[in-house]
Amino acid sequence: MFELKVYSEVDSTNSEGVRLLADGQVNSPTLIFTENQTAGRGTRGRQWVSGQSNLTASYIYPDTTQFPNITEIIYPVSCAVRAWVASVVDQKVEIKWPNDIMINGAKLSGALIEVEGQGCVIGVGMNVSHAPRSAGLMYETCCMKDFSDQGFENQRIAVALGEQISKYIELWKEGGLSSILPEYLVHAYRLNQEVRVQPRHKNAEAIIGIYKDVSPDGALKLETDGDIREITTADVFQL
Repeated sequence: MFELKVYSEVDSTNSEGVRLLADGQVNSPTLIFTENQTAGRGTRGRQWVSGQSNLTASYIYPDTTQFPNITEIIYPVSCAVRAWVASVVDQKVEIKWPNDIMINGAKLSGALIEVEGQGCVIGVGMNVSHAPRSAGLMYETCCMKDFSDQGFENQRIAVALGEQISKYIELWKEGGLSSILPEYLVHAYRLNQEVRVQPRHKNAEAIIGIYKDVSPDGALKLETDGDIREITTADVFQL
């Protein structure tokens, strides 16, 4: 379980988590929560737009030396977030490789993993009361209130997500990625369908193919012209 630290305002819960780790101020799993994040970050340095009505939280593990390969951690985290969302909305909830939570083709939630020393910070952003919409966003977005009339409280969601994350991390620690991937693939967005994959390295061209699988080490397996390519870092889009 996570010790809860609540901030009235913070630039980024992940940035604060990294600072706490760097300063040696975290000795046990810790949840950082705020209702007001002023400079949220997503993957690849992208801005994460949240606002006070949406969830921003980070989960700190100060010692990951007993974890399997830390690069795999996004898979148990994604399964944990998806499982919680699916427990409270009556919709098909899927995972877009590697970590976006999707409902009806629209993005609900994302995660950002950062490593500091022997620890790591798991940032989770979720659209709860509104879905940011602008021309600059890469995908359609949705929010929890689009699918449920429940009165969601962000801090309670953060704690509940922490319980799920803790559960799935333990499963992963005990059984490795092979214990997580079967559930992940059951809920994989666009699995066995044609997708456009945009590798993230400089000047890379988009690739169109069939999303066939995830490899034992977490790479997306894309079928193109009868061959299988393994993609380790990319954005995935439906056609």
